[in-house]
Amino acid sequence: MLGLIVEDFAVAETGQEVYDFQTMTLTSALAKLFVCASLFLLISAGCGVATETSDGGPTDTAAAAGGSAGTGAAGADEDAGAAGGQGPDGPVAAGGMGGTNAGGGGSVASGCARVAIAKASRAFGMDILNPSPTFDYNANLSALKDMGGSFQTLHLAWSSLEAAGAGMTSGAFSDPGEALRVLNTLATAQGIKLALTIRPVDIPGKTVPSDLASTRFNTAIMKTRFRKLLGFVLTRINVQNLTTIMVGNEINFYNPGADTNFWTDYGDFLADVRDYVHASHPGLKVGFTATYDGLTDATKTLALAKNSVKTMQDYAKRIDVVGVTYYPLNADFTVKPPSVVDGDFQRLVDFATTELHIQEIGYPSGAANGSSEPMQKQFYCEVFNAWDKHRNRIPQLAALRMNDTARADAESTAKTYGLAANEAFIEYLRSLGLRRYTGEDKAAFTQLKAALTARGF
Repeated sequence: MLGLIVEDFAVAETGQEVYDFQTMTLTSALAKLFVCASLFLLISAGCGVATETSDGGPTDTAAAAGGSAGTGAAGADEDAGAAGGQGPDGPVAAGGMGGTNAGGGGSVASGCARVAIAKASRAFGMDILNPSPTFDYNANLSALKDMGGSFQTLHLAWSSLEAAGAGMTSGAFSDPGEALRVLNTLATAQGIKLALTIRPVDIPGKTVPSDLASTRFNTAIMKTRFRKLLGFVLTRINVQNLTTIMVGNEINFYNPGADTNFWTDYGDFLADVRDYVHASHPGLKVGFTATYDGLTDATKTLALAKNSVKTMQDYAKRIDVVGVTYYPLNADFTVKPPSVVDGDFQRLVDFATTELHIQEIGYPSGAANGSSEPMQKQFYCEVFNAWDKHRNRIPQLAALRMNDTARADAESTAKTYGLAANEAFIEYLRSLGLRRYTGEDKAAFTQLKAALTARGF
């Protein structure tokens, strides 16, 4: 099944609206500017009651609907039900009845009512680097903070951080658009950390400095150069302002071509990165990210005919955390029903005992995707129910994304993939946001805020 993710930064072309990280404003200038514009093809992939038990660890206590801790008032149609009482482990919502946009823990028309489990140590974040005419970056940041979010996401290719070098000698390092420095300052001032992904490989190929294009990942040269790169990165951003460093995004889609040793070499490379980081920053977690299917579907094979699940399970033993991107789509870009979420999360936690982070999660609302805004809202209701159930295995989750994109931008992107006539693909790109491009909140935005509030975020 095919899906897409809008999660990368590329140098902007003349006249293209992009972000200047130094001013946090829209601009059309060329120098050091970036835009969330690079897309990665992926193979992507049901709602049970979130009970008071989970995947191990202490049991959280929730205030039940109608219980002594307090119940929520009934909500009018299309309005959120009022939050309920407070449980011993923190605020939860008993939820109002009746509204189709009832608050987290409350009844909805499709029957998504569950007892919300308190936040505990969980963290919620989002991709907020996609402005709209109504909401610029600062407005996105404010919305993320208001709903209880604590981190944002950033993806950078290794080659965007380091120019060509020679052997063990690094090339010139750079901070593209001052992104790391500015987001570090922002994290310190606003309390919004950064989930950083550095990509040595990408679907089109290796994204390493050009002199390393033919160098194997298990060599001293490759390991030393990446260690030096990390040393530079950690001079630009305080380790306390990072949630994780992920080394590679959706790596199960990389095609190493004639490099028949890649899948063995990359596991060795990941272990070296972890060891290096832990030596100086033992609290900073290191991992990699793969797609949901790449981690859970035993029939999937990587390039060079390696089994995806077995290879990713081997990698999982070498790092601290496994990231996953999750978009429940069919091959024709139509959505699967929101009810698949519960079972999908169960299969995900069955993948390995390693800590899991949902690096990207999303659901389009476009009619051409067989979806709607109520279905998108229902999806996020199911997501939080499943997250409650598996909260001890999945401490971090990031949604994609804050705003819909312009129809013209979605059409332009579809054209670059040879899918200009594919309406479902265009609508998938356009409608992943939680707010319409014209600025109105979608039902999913209201649902998400209510779900977070209900859990004490």
